[in-house]
Amino acid sequence: MLTILEIYKEGFNEKVTIGESVEYQENKYIVIRILEIKKRYFSQSISLAVRVLVQKVGEMSDYLKYKSQGIITERYNQSKDKVPIKAGEISLYQGIAYEIISINSFRYEFVDLIVEYSVRVIVPWSQKEINDALTNERKSTFKVLEGGKG
Repeated sequence: MLTILEIYKEGFNEKVTIGESVEYQENKYIVIRILEIKKRYFSQSISLAVRVLVQKVGEMSDYLKYKSQGIITERYNQSKDKVPIKAGEISLYQGIAYEIISINSFRYEFVDLIVEYSVRVIVPWSQKEINDALTNERKSTFKVLEGGKG
């Protein structure tokens, strides 16, 4: 299952990389895309909010039953605060992530804005890719304290 999380990082030594794991609500996720980096101004040191697309470890997606590309139509009630999706953004539907390729058209039906988008499915990582990322992360945390004695 794919979802979007916002991660907060504070300080110059912090980083986020594709393939790193993140704990959220007692579940482990792998970062498969970094979507946006925003500077947070109310902090005394450098502080960033990072939106990431993550995949839950151990849970595979059924994305194969969906078309790899397609057209979706969204209805926006103008009296609500929901903002239309921009081209290039990521949209989630039932655990499947779509990248908005383009806005094809828009029109009004009474007070509702109807927008038609071309979308592409974001393919989740395979179990092997997830396992490799977790293994690499574990390897990078090992530190040699002493060596060469023997």
